[in-house]
Amino acid sequence: MRSRTQTCHPAILVTNGFDPLRGVGRAYARKLAAAGNDLTYVHNPDRVTRPVRALNYLPLGQCVTITDYAIDILLILVIFRLVRPHLLTPRAALLPLVLLAAAGVIYLRPVTLGGNDLALILILAAAGVALGVISGLADRIWQDEQRRLWSRAVAWSIIAWVAGMGFRFAFAYYAYHGGGPAVARFSARHDLTGAGIWTTALVLMAFGQVLARLAILQIRRVYAARNLAALPHRQAATMQATVRRTAHRPGHHAPTASREG
Repeated sequence: MRSRTQTCHPAILVTNGFDPLRGVGRAYARKLAAAGNDLTYVHNPDRVTRPVRALNYLPLGQCVTITDYAIDILLILVIFRLVRPHLLTPRAALLPLVLLAAAGVIYLRPVTLGGNDLALILILAAAGVALGVISGLADRIWQDEQRRLWSRAVAWSIIAWVAGMGFRFAFAYYAYHGGGPAVARFSARHDLTGAGIWTTALVLMAFGQVLARLAILQIRRVYAARNLAALPHRQAATMQATVRRTAHRPGHHAPTASREG
């Protein structure tokens, strides 16, 4: 046993309170630690035993496909096409929604929540919403001579967008290029049940970011359109008020109609 423990790879060892072999697990953990191995040991006193493998914690399954990378990269790059001035219409939301729908179809699957799974989902989804709101509020919106609304993404729009979408891409790349054991150790320490939860949380983060940004932009569009529609009435009211103020100035005589004959 000692010769085997001296040559072990980095290991994650989990024991549970309702496991009849928990004593054996603790003894094995002590032997691994005494032999100088890289060990993460987690004991859950109130849980039953379930299998834990590093592969179970990888966010996209057993491998990353070209489709995975393509969707992630397109979601990152979609903001750069908005740097050029473009008409602010409901159609402007079409491409991000199509990419979002594709990601949902590919990645979202029914999951059973346990441990701190819900907390992870809420934290990442809230982060996505916050970044989407920042990105949507930062965009510049203006009116042209024909009273059409135009929009353009500025630096803060791009930074907020790339921060959220880039995080998902970077996390997946890290998990499949040497970071898988670290993700598994983090998951075991924080009572996360596996890959399905990571996938769900990361996809919902993207959902929150895209939908929040689009919602903010459409709210700004509707508000600006209402202001444009009300502008002639406000201008007329301003002119009438100016006439009334001028008529009541000292020394000013309002014009009177003349009669002939």
